[in-house]
Amino acid sequence: MLGKLVLRNAKRQLGDYVLYFITISCAVACMYAYNALIFSEQVKRLPRLEILPLMVIATSLLIILVLGWLVSYMTGYMLRKRSRELSIYMVSGLSNRTIAGLFLYENLMIAGMAFVFGLLAGILLSRLVEAAVLRMFGMTFTLGFSVSFQTAGVTLLYFDGMYLFALHKNKRRLRKIRLYDLLYYDRQNEGRLLKQKSSFPGVFILSLLVYALGNMLIILRPMGKGYDVLLGLAFVVTGLFAFFFSVPSFLASQLEKRKGWAYRKNHLIIFREFTSKLRSMSVVLGILSVLFMLAVFFFGTGAAARIFADRSVELNVFDIMILHPGGMMDFSAYEKRIGESFPIQKSCSYGIYGWESRKFFSLRRQAAQELEKPQRLIYAEYLSDTYMKQSDYLYLRQMLGYEIPEVYENSCYVHCTPSLVGKFSDYMEKAGTIEVNGYELNAGGVFSEPFSQNDTYGNGLDYVVVVPDKVTDGMEIRYGLYAAVTEQPLNSAELEQLTDGGLVLLDRGNGKSVSQWKSVSQGKSVSEGRPASPGKSASCEGLTSRDESVPPDDLLSMETGRAVTSLIYPDKDYLSGKWVQKESLSQIYVLLICLVYLSVILEITGAAILATQALSDGEKKKRRNSILGQLGMSGKQIARLDNRQLMLLFLLPLPPALITSGRLIYDGARKLLLDTLGMPVFTGNMWIWQAVAMAVGFFAALYGIYYGAVRMAAEKQMG
Repeated sequence: MLGKLVLRNAKRQLGDYVLYFITISCAVACMYAYNALIFSEQVKRLPRLEILPLMVIATSLLIILVLGWLVSYMTGYMLRKRSRELSIYMVSGLSNRTIAGLFLYENLMIAGMAFVFGLLAGILLSRLVEAAVLRMFGMTFTLGFSVSFQTAGVTLLYFDGMYLFALHKNKRRLRKIRLYDLLYYDRQNEGRLLKQKSSFPGVFILSLLVYALGNMLIILRPMGKGYDVLLGLAFVVTGLFAFFFSVPSFLASQLEKRKGWAYRKNHLIIFREFTSKLRSMSVVLGILSVLFMLAVFFFGTGAAARIFADRSVELNVFDIMILHPGGMMDFSAYEKRIGESFPIQKSCSYGIYGWESRKFFSLRRQAAQELEKPQRLIYAEYLSDTYMKQSDYLYLRQMLGYEIPEVYENSCYVHCTPSLVGKFSDYMEKAGTIEVNGYELNAGGVFSEPFSQNDTYGNGLDYVVVVPDKVTDGMEIRYGLYAAVTEQPLNSAELEQLTDGGLVLLDRGNGKSVSQWKSVSQGKSVSEGRPASPGKSASCEGLTSRDESVPPDDLLSMETGRAVTSLIYPDKDYLSGKWVQKESLSQIYVLLICLVYLSVILEITGAAILATQALSDGEKKKRRNSILGQLGMSGKQIARLDNRQLMLLFLLPLPPALITSGRLIYDGARKLLLDTLGMPVFTGNMWIWQAVAMAVGFFAALYGIYYGAVRMAAEKQMG
C-alpha cells in the first residue's frame, strides 16, 4: 500500500520537481566528470600531476558540504509545497513516522532517477573534460566511450553522504511536526515579517559604508598581507548581510516618502510584494551573494591561470632549448641524440654575454615599480645587462620566420617583452648613442616578438641588447644556449624520452634540477656550421654599475644571486623549450581544474536556491493574480508584473558579488601567479581583464539559463 502511494506521488510530483531534478543531475554529472580524472589512464601519463588526485578529492569534500546544504534546502522547499497534502495524510490517520517515511522514500526515488541521469550525462561530460586536460598538455585525445566503475562508486559515495544527511534532517523535522504546522507551514514567518518595522534606513546606509570599506581595504592593500585581505573580506561579507537585512525597510521608507511615484502604474504592488519577499529571505540573499562572489572569483582565477600559462608557453618559441651555464660548449652530441628521434628543422648555438652596465636593468626595474610588480632577482646573470651578437640574433629571427630588419653595423638594438617596449623606445630615442664595452653605438630600434624571454634561462630575462659581433670581444659569456625548431610539434610524452640520458630538466621558479643526469662533453660550440665565438667563462663576479651607484637591495640581490648560481651550476645542463615550459606549469593547470569545478558547483547551488525561492509562493501568487484580474488588470499586465518581480529577485544579489569578485580576480591572480608561483614580471594586465570577462560571461550564461528556466516554470505555474 505504502509502496504504491510512494510510486504514485513520485510520478505525480515529478513535474513540480523538474528544476530540482535537473540541478541534482547537473551536480552528479560534474562530480563524475571531475573525479574521472583521477582514474583516467591517459591523464595518469601526464607529467608532474601527482597532486591532481589529492586536489580533486579535497575539492570534492568541500563540494559535498555545499551540495548537502543545497539538497537540505530544496527538500525543505518540497516539504513546504506539499504541506497541505501531508496534513491530509495526518488527518487520515497516518502517523508522523509513516508520513516521514513516505516523504523520505519519494525523495529517494526522485534522487535515484536524478543520479542515474546525472551519471549518464557525467560519462559524456568526463570525455570532454579529459579532452580539455589533454589538450592543455599537447596530448592527443583518443575518442571513445568508456565507463569508470571506480569513478561511479566514488560519485555514489559522495552523493549518498550529502543526500542521506539532508533527508535525515527533514525526517526528524517531520516526526516532530504538528497538524497545525503542516496546515500553515507556508505562513509561519508572515506574522513576524508583518510585525517587523521599517525602522532601519540607517542600517542600510551603514551597510553600504561597511561594504565600501571592505573593498577599499582590498584595493589599497592588494594581497599585501593575509590579514589585510581577510579583514577586507570580513567587512564585505558583513556589509552584504546588513544590506540585505535593511534594504526592505529602506525601500518601504522610500515608498512612504514618494507617494506620487508609489501610486503610479503598478509600482506599489511590485515593491510591496518584493520587499515582503526580501524580508523572508534576507539571510539567504546574503549567502547567495557570497556564493556568487566566490563562484566568479574561482572561475576568474582559474581562467587567469589558464590564459597566463598558455601565453607563457606561446612566448617560449623554440621547441628545444639547452642551456650550459658558465660559458660555451659543444652541443653537437646533444643535437645528434635529439635528431635520432626528432628531426631538427633548424638550430643555432650561441652565447648570452654580460657586461657591467645596468642602463636597461634600471629601466626594467622602473617599469616594474610603475606596474606595481617589483620582483627581486636571485640570479646573478640578470643583475646587469645581457647582450647577444647581431649575427646570432638575425639567424634566430630567420629560424623563427620573423621579418629580417635592416640593421646597421655600428648600432645596437633591444628585443624585449611587449610591456617594456614603451620604456625602452623612449630611452633609445632620447639617448641617441649608447656606450657598450668601450664602443659608441647608435641607438636603434626595439623589437618585441615572442623570443623565449619569459623563462628563468633564455634570451635574457624580459630583454636582451643586440650589439655588433665585435662589441662582445672581451665580454664574459654568462651562459651558452642551443635552440632548435623541430619539423613536427612535440609533446611531453615524446620529449620525456630525452631525459633518460644527458639532459636535465630545469625546475622553473627555483632553479633546482628535477633529476640528476650526467652532462655530455664540453668544448667549442658547433651547430649548423656556425661555431660560437670563444669568450671568458661567466664567473658572475664584479657585477657593478658604471653609470650609477648600486642600491643596497641590489647589493644584497647580487650576493644572493652569486650564491644561487654557484649552487645550481656544477655539472648540469638544462633542458627548456615549449614542453618544459608547459610541464613546469602543470600545477597551474591542476589549479584551473579544481577552481572551475568549485565555481560551477557554487553557481549551480546559488542559482538553484534562488530559483526555489522564486517558485515557492506559487499558490499565493495565484490568489493575488486572481484578485488583480478581478480589479481590472489584464493577463499581459499581470504577467509583466510577475516577470519584473522575478527579474528584481535574480538581479539583487549580483552587483555586490560581481564588484568584489572582479577586484579579487585582478589582485588575487596577480599575487598568485606573479609572486607566489614566481612567474615573469612583465606580462601586462590585459590577460587579467580577459579572465574577468570570461568569468563574468560564463556566470551570466549559466545564470541566464536558470533565469529562463524559472521564468518558464513560473508561467506554467500561474497557468
